[in-house]
Amino acid sequence: MLHFVRDTVFQRKVEITVKKLDRHVFVGQLFIDGKDFGKQLIEKGYAKLHRPSIKKFNFFNAYRTAEETARDNKIGLWESYDFEDEKRRIAEAYGKRASPQQERDNYPVAVTDVRSGTEFSFQILTDDETSALESLSNSLQSEKFSTHPLITPKIHDIVTAQFTVDDLWYRAQIIGDAKNNKDGLYEVRYLDYGNRESLPAKRIRELPKEYINLLKHQAKDAKLFYLKAPPLNSEFGLDSMTALRDLLWDKVLFAEEVRIDERNKDTPLYLLIIHEDRNDLNKILVRNGHCKVEKYTVEIQDPYYASLVDLQEEARSQRRGIWQYGDDPDDDFEEQ
Repeated sequence: MLHFVRDTVFQRKVEITVKKLDRHVFVGQLFIDGKDFGKQLIEKGYAKLHRPSIKKFNFFNAYRTAEETARDNKIGLWESYDFEDEKRRIAEAYGKRASPQQERDNYPVAVTDVRSGTEFSFQILTDDETSALESLSNSLQSEKFSTHPLITPKIHDIVTAQFTVDDLWYRAQIIGDAKNNKDGLYEVRYLDYGNRESLPAKRIRELPKEYINLLKHQAKDAKLFYLKAPPLNSEFGLDSMTALRDLLWDKVLFAEEVRIDERNKDTPLYLLIIHEDRNDLNKILVRNGHCKVEKYTVEIQDPYYASLVDLQEEARSQRRGIWQYGDDPDDDFEEQ
């Protein structure tokens, strides 16, 4: 490829058209003798498309056709490309294709914890289980835990933990060992609410056996489908989390369950699209520039994904939220 570029471009008169300008780079085309040099690179299999950058430009379809032809003919970088591995990675990312929208489960939910701009915990709202959880919680407070000896918790143990905000006892699971914590604290996840915190051993007791299976754990961990939030310790991380909390907190919402990632057996991850009335909250977060759309190496044949990418481009062009500088907000953070 280097030889082709050098032989074609070096010391030649070229024409450049700029379609979009950001802080560090421009998006456009380069012509030599009236021929689109970018298209030539793609046709020869020397380059791949970055679809989000050019999807709205009039030359996108020509570039896409050129790439598809190069892929089919397995030339250039496609000659040794592992297409089977690509299929495997896509299957893993999307759960071997999300079920059609009309077949997905939909249910009312209440959000109980927000941990980032896309990650949270929720409860599925049913009258019976809501009432049962209230009864279990009241009963748990009446237990005389002072008579139970302190235990040495191990990771995955189901215990009762005293929440630092209200000093009440809740069902919890140990998810972090005190040996790996310089302050000697255990990290726990509250099984019915999903929130986490670090506690000393004096706030952890053995959970009476009758409480373990009395009611299934009510909290489920979730992530907004197709979305990615800036890291919490980056410039826009807390703003993104606050935006999600403002949309979700203290409301009855409806979750559209796309799939469940069960790689973590203790806490499966629900990939959801959240609705309030007729509003798609995933789309609102992207349109307002509070979240990004996840990147993938190949185009996803999913109209919903395409609609999110379009909303992201709108947010970027209007400099909303995380796009106020025009560039990918994670670039500088990742470099650091």
